[in-house]
Amino acid sequence: MNHGVNRMSIGVQSFNTNVRQMVGRLDTQETVLQRLADVKAYAQCSLVIDLIFGLPGQTMEVWERDLELLVESCG
Repeated sequence: MNHGVNRMSIGVQSFNTNVRQMVGRLDTQETVLQRLADVKAYAQCSLVIDLIFGLPGQTMEVWERDLELLVESCG
């Protein structure tokens, strides 16, 4: 591993753009997914993705989609 980095943690909180904006996150779902793909492409370290359940505006459907996108982004 270059420079001793063996993992990276990204606080996504939610992939849903509306939920993200409600908690002060600026990036859209598309931007977050692209950034995850970019980090994954390096294949230099483990990637930890933090999601939060129970955010303002986050319905069960939004949470389930967040989990689906998490699995898809790691595949």
